[in-house]
Amino acid sequence: ILGESGADDLDARIEDRRRIAQHLGAQRGPLRRGEGIGIGRRMAITHRPAAMSPDVVAAFLERAGGAWALRADLVARVANALNWCLDAVQVADLTQGPVTLTLAYDESRLDVRVIYTGTPVVLSDRPPTPEELLHDDAAPARLAGHMIRRLSDRVTVREKDGVVELRMTLND
Repeated sequence: ILGESGADDLDARIEDRRRIAQHLGAQRGPLRRGEGIGIGRRMAITHRPAAMSPDVVAAFLERAGGAWALRADLVARVANALNWCLDAVQVADLTQGPVTLTLAYDESRLDVRVIYTGTPVVLSDRPPTPEELLHDDAAPARLAGHMIRRLSDRVTVREKDGVVELRMTLND
């Protein structure tokens, strides 16, 4: 039996999933003639931040990489970028709700979306100094943002109505 706080947590998680689903639906929009046919491919997973371990990410990427015949170096680069991103989300406590990873591949590039409710990851142009890493609690998240930027060919982050979308593009 859920206590009052357990029911509140469940309600919050349900609301987070509803907002993410709405966001994904709004991003996708209606299918146009010819969409879904051809070389484009898409996969997604959703987990709690604590359950989105490097092993879970690796298994997800291996499944997509095998299905789409992705080059091993591209899979390794996206795994590295995603692990930095998820580490920032977890360590900096940017969300309490689920995290959705979406991969879309079109033979020339891999688009990666990380969607969650909460606070955006800060994409930094420069890494924190060793001194900042020792004394500033926000420095590890800035380091992660810097690494995400370096590992991606293109990266953006935006927040709307509490839903954060980090979008990375990696060229094949």
